[in-house]
Amino acid sequence: MGMPAQLLNLKNKGADVILVFCYPLDGALVLGQIKTLGMTLPVVASSAAVVPAAMNLLTPADLVNVWGVTDAYLPGTAKGKDFMARFKAKFGTEADVYAASYYDGAMLMAQAMKAVGTQPVALRDYLAKVSDFQGAAHSYTFIENNGVHDVAVVKFRPGTKDMEFVEAITMK
Repeated sequence: MGMPAQLLNLKNKGADVILVFCYPLDGALVLGQIKTLGMTLPVVASSAAVVPAAMNLLTPADLVNVWGVTDAYLPGTAKGKDFMARFKAKFGTEADVYAASYYDGAMLMAQAMKAVGTQPVALRDYLAKVSDFQGAAHSYTFIENNGVHDVAVVKFRPGTKDMEFVEAITMK
């Protein structure tokens, strides 16, 4: 599966940037094809394109001028760094933002069940009142059934596959 025709069409029509919202394998394929086609447009990729599963399929050259919008930048906080270290020690692979988010959800649910038991209505009411729960990936505050209100913008250090934090975007 590839997209060379679509990518060349974007290039030929004068696109300013390419947005890649995808699954990890597809994202790695598209990022690689962009570079193979000699395209130098900036690329903004979703978090799936910058998780370890995708990074394992890419080279540093594939990541030139690639920016990511990802759920969280784990190395940016003490809890994120701790989670990454524990995850690597336990599973022998790098953690990604999805693992951290699922972990946070499990820890938040465990806290809720400890506080109010397992009745669905009590859990729902408890979670609706959560404010500033500090997880590995985010600080969670529930507003209208949504607990996450930020994303991280990252870019890649030249000549590497190392992400660096650019800025957090908060939506409330």
